Amino acid sequence: MRAGVRAPGGHAGPGAETRLIHVSPTVVPISTSVLTDGRVDVEVDQVVRDLNGELLDQRIVHHVYTFDGDLIVRMDVASS
Repeated sequence: MRAGVRAPGGHAGPGAETRLIHVSPTVVPISTSVLTDGRVDVEVDQVVRDLNGELLDQRIVHHVYTFDGDLIVRMDVASS
């Protein structure tokens, strides 16, 4: 990813992992598709557990990536 990439909750990059200190998220890709505007939609099964392994949330979401050439410049998360 390019420096300054915008991701849900702010910028991705150094320090972004500190937002996840109290949870253990897992995402498993289900499908991918290219949207008519060139963005890439990745449907994922998202599971979030606390650090004790207790399930906090599980849902299907979409990670939608915007590219500038070969670089990701934006990632949006949308509910199914």
